[in-house]
Parts: sequence; C-alpha cells; structure tokens
Amino acid sequence: QELHATSSGLKALCAATTAAGIEDCRLACGGHGYLSVSGLPDLYTYYVHSSTVEGDNHMIAQQTTRFLLKCLRDGAKRPGSLPQDYAYLAAPAPSKGAQAPIARPSDWRAVDVLVAVLEHRAARIVRELAAQLAGAVAGGASQTAAWNAALVEVVSAAHAHCVLVVARNFASTVAALPRGSSLRGPLDALLSLYATWTIERELGDFVVDGFVSQEQARWLRDQVRALLAVVRPMAVPLVDAFGHTDYRLNSALGRHDGEVYRALLASTAQSTL
Repeated sequence: QELHATSSGLKALCAATTAAGIEDCRLACGGHGYLSVSGLPDLYTYYVHSSTVEGDNHMIAQQTTRFLLKCLRDGAKRPGSLPQDYAYLAAPAPSKGAQAPIARPSDWRAVDVLVAVLEHRAARIVRELAAQLAGAVAGGASQTAAWNAALVEVVSAAHAHCVLVVARNFASTVAALPRGSSLRGPLDALLSLYATWTIERELGDFVVDGFVSQEQARWLRDQVRALLAVVRPMAVPLVDAFGHTDYRLNSALGRHDGEVYRALLASTAQSTL
C-alpha cells in the first residue's frame, strides 16, 4: 500500500516536472530551440503524454492523498506504526505562530532546515484537508461529494508530500557519499538549489500560515540567486554525467563537441526548402 501510494504520487510529480523542464530548455534556447534540428520539439511531443498515460496525473495523485489521510488517522492512534516517509504525520501540529528555524540568510542552505520547511508544508496541507473533508461530511455532504469538492487540495497534498520525499531522499543519498567524495560539493549545491527554488516557486504555501516570514522570504530569494551562480558553471558537466550520446539526443544544439553553429548550417543542406 505504501509503495503504491508513493509511486503514484511520484509518477505525477516526475511526469509534470520533466515535461515542464523540457519546455524550459526549449525556451532557454530562444529561436534555435524551436527548430526541429534542436531535437527539443520532438523530445517534448514524445514525452508530454506521460502526464496522462499510465495514470492521469490528477487521478493517480489521489491515491497518494488517500494514503496520507489514512496515515494521519493511524498516526494519531499508533505514532510508531507509520512508514518512514509518512512518519512526520504522527507529530503533533505545531503551535500557532510557529516559524521556520531560519535566523540568517545562510540557514536556507542547511539541508535539515530545508527538509523541515517542506515537511511543515506537507503536514499542514494534509491536516487542513482532513478538517475540510470532515467539516463537509458533518454539514451533510456525502463522502464522494466532499472529496470531489476538495480535489484541488487533494492534489496539492500529494504534490507537497512527494516533493518532500524527493528532497529527503536526495539529502540522504548525498549524505551517504564517501567522505571526501568530489561529488559531495556539486550535489550539495544542486540539492540546496532544488529545495530553495521549489519553496520560492510555491512560496504561498509557506507564508499562508506565517511559517515563513517576509524577511525569510527575501533571504530565500537571495539564496536562490546565489545558488544559481554556484551551479551554473557545473551545468554542462552535470548534464554530461548522464552520458547521453549525440545519436541518442539527435540535436544540433546538444552536441558533445559544442559545434552548434556548424551543425545548424549543415542541417540546412538537408532541408527541402
């Protein structure tokens, strides 16, 4: 049951993130990204159906949320019975006015802080959804009607949980690297960028209850910009580490030799125009 719930939510998250990422890459390449020889239009149209097939993202994410609500109920009765990735739902709700443990801008780079902030968001959304559903049923709505009326929050709960799962597993994988590994620095920076960028992009979820203050939000923005400067020089090596071949990419822009404009010019010889 845990495996099904987690994989359902991760399928939805990863499919949507990847499709959006391909489009971001195309836009970042300007007019060149629109060319067929860039490979990006073909890649996008080949992949974007993943948000629908093998479980529509909005439908399959509901499986995750049903399990989250079950864990919330079970955690209140038997706190030690929950699976590891769901154990945070057994913790008592924070007191009103609780705030993120961020006293200075650099705290936004602390992995434990980032995970705690994401955890707070996920737990809050699940608790509020549970209260919303209970209130609707108490007001006379059927279970089905209450659920359908809360579908936006249902999908939000699954998304928040799965972002937390990705960040937490990313962090544990980096922490398990051998001491002195040359991978630790780049992956630490990438982990911090992923988490801070996600929090900034979905900032409303974190400030709505005052958990992240206005000042902390400004610090967050500054840290994202600083981390971009750190990661940018590593971007090409990080992508090359996947070992994609020129044949596989089939792109004039993603060539291993970097001869982009020669490849673009050569491609015009193959045009029927």
